[in-house]
This record gives sequence, C-alpha cells and structure tokens, in this order.
Amino acid sequence: MLDRAFPEPDQDVIRDAITEGVIHRLLHEEDPRFRNFQICNACGSCTPYCPARINDPGANGDPGYLARKVTAALQAGRRPELNLSDCVQCYSCETACPRSVSIGGIINAVYETEHLQPIFRKMLLDRGGLPPQAFLPVYVSRGRFRKFVAKAVRYPYPVDSRAIDEVRRLLLHPLKASVFSPPGHPAQKRPLTRPDQVFHLNSCCAFNYPGTDLSQKKILTALGVRYKTSSSQTCCGGAPHYMGGAGFADRLLLTARNLSVIRDTVDPGGDVPVTGICPTCSDSYTAALELLSGSANRAVVNEALGRIGREVSDPGTFSVANVLDLYPLYLDELRRLVETRLSGLRVGVHVSCHYRKMNGTLAIPPGLQNLAAVTGRGSQEV
Repeated sequence: MLDRAFPEPDQDVIRDAITEGVIHRLLHEEDPRFRNFQICNACGSCTPYCPARINDPGANGDPGYLARKVTAALQAGRRPELNLSDCVQCYSCETACPRSVSIGGIINAVYETEHLQPIFRKMLLDRGGLPPQAFLPVYVSRGRFRKFVAKAVRYPYPVDSRAIDEVRRLLLHPLKASVFSPPGHPAQKRPLTRPDQVFHLNSCCAFNYPGTDLSQKKILTALGVRYKTSSSQTCCGGAPHYMGGAGFADRLLLTARNLSVIRDTVDPGGDVPVTGICPTCSDSYTAALELLSGSANRAVVNEALGRIGREVSDPGTFSVANVLDLYPLYLDELRRLVETRLSGLRVGVHVSCHYRKMNGTLAIPPGLQNLAAVTGRGSQEV
C-alpha cells in the first residue's frame, strides 16, 4: 500500500487500525469499492499476479489465500485476520478476477478510513499536488540527494495560486465515498482516432522523469499534433490516493475539476483527447469519466464544483489515451522519424500495473510491441 521509500507505520498500529468498527462502518456506508466482494468464490485466479506474494497459498491450501480471507471476513461482517500492509495497490487482483472483485480497492478503502498518511492530503491542500519534497526520501534512500537538488532547481513544481485555492476549497469540505454509486455497465469505449490536438497532462512523473515528459512533447510536435497544457491543472490525486492520503471522493473531485480546466483550455467544440506519460493519471481520469457517466454521480460532483465556479457538463466528450495508446496510431510517421536503427538490441517490454488496471488486461498491449518494432530492435516481455 505504502511506497517502500517512505517510513512505514508500525505494523501493530496497522493491525489495530483495521478494527471491527472500521469494517462495519465501511459496509454500512456502502463504499463503491466494496460493491461486489460478496461474489468472490476463491477461484485463485488472482493468486499468481500479486507482486507482494502475500496471497500465496497458506498452510490450509486455500488457492485464493488473501482474496478469500478478506472477502470471507467481509461476507461474515467482520475484519480480516490478516496484516495487509504489504499490498502495493497495483490492482492486478481486480484485473485478473473473472468477476472483477477488487481486493486492492477494499484494502485501499480501509487505509483511507484510517488516514494513515495524512501528510499527502496536506500537500494537496498546500500545493495542489505532490511537490518535489514529497519524493526526497526516495532520492536520499538511494544516495541521490544531489540529483534531487538538481531536479528541484531545474524543474520546480508549477504553482498557480488560484488553482491551489480551488483545490483547498474543494477538499476542505470532504465527501464520503458512500454518496457515489457504482457506474454499472460502463459505456463502450470509442475507438481512438488520430487527433489534431491533445491536452497534455502535467504529473509528478514530469519531476521524476523529466526526459520522458519532454520527449513526449517533442514527439507530438514532430507528429504535427498540437498539445496544450495549463498551469491551472493540478494533481489528479492518484498517487496520494493509492498511498493512503487522499480519499476516493478527493481523487474524483480533483480529477473532475481538472476536466473542467481542460475543457476551458482546448479549442471549443468536438471531442477532447487527453494524454500523458503517467499511467496513474490515465487510470484516474478513466475511472472518473466512468463514474461521471452516471447522472446521479455527476450531480453530486457538480454541486461540489459549483463552490469554485466549475462544472463537468458532458463527460462523453473526453477520451483518455496514454502514450501507449496514442503513439501506435502513428507508426508510419514514427518509423520515418527514427534516425538510428536499434537492430541487434534486445530490451524487456514492461507495462505498469495501473495501465493494466485502466485497460482491464494483464496482456502486453500490441501497440507497445509495434512501437518496439519501429525502432528496429528485438523485444521480449518482462
């Protein structure tokens, strides 16, 4: 659940936090993340995909060890007798589950209820996102303090005082996750087309991987795709949410506010393609648009956004395309842009967990393999 680079809470504190009262409260409030725990039947499909290896078969031979222990306890209305601190919030369990039961979401709801990392929510209130200082422990633990300082000087976190004020006014009046309803059957995704313009998301990845962020902008320009950004766009809330510091509703409100900013930024009329390098951002916006497709959820969100003079009127005009989805539409152009063929070089192809969660598949996307082929080098899955 919590990034290993940050100080971990005492394990006894975690165990004490997962109390009967917390579970009863979450079940009573009908948190959307608990919507289908009743249908887990311990089939074991998720077991091989847990990177933390905390759902390996136990001594009792139960094939769905973690999943079954958690859902069986909830089905009985009691807390799981497990230490859940090793969950890394990759949601591979949800992606692998034939019934889409999300053990990761359930664990996230428990952590959120206990506010184990309120410092991340405070950063959202103070800065509208995760500033460079949030990543300092990562660099210090790896002996890269000088690299952190160089990045902090060269790539300071963009601050828009009006945007920060809007975020603060939104989050100081938190909503409960229980006010939202599961989206039901999600709308069928429209096939991606080659856009003339896109909104390029700013994210904390731009600080940690500035070369990747800058290269995407350079490639978009070379492809003739106009990209727009806005200093009023703030954090999507994804990273703080998965690290236990921003609530389910916090993330939805932040993302919905940013959709309003994006709508105001791009040329009026037509569809609004949104892209970026961060798979967690892509996941946040995809999940938000799915929830906002329901009129009742949209009404709740717009009532909150009304406090800052914003609104999301037509979520159907937005489409989210991570770079792994966008670039395969331009394979011929990219092939012509390659200056040095990488033939003979073999590189492992890896897809992040939240990209897989967004697309609901554990498979390597064909587009990524095609992009590798464009460079002329060999590839293999990892």
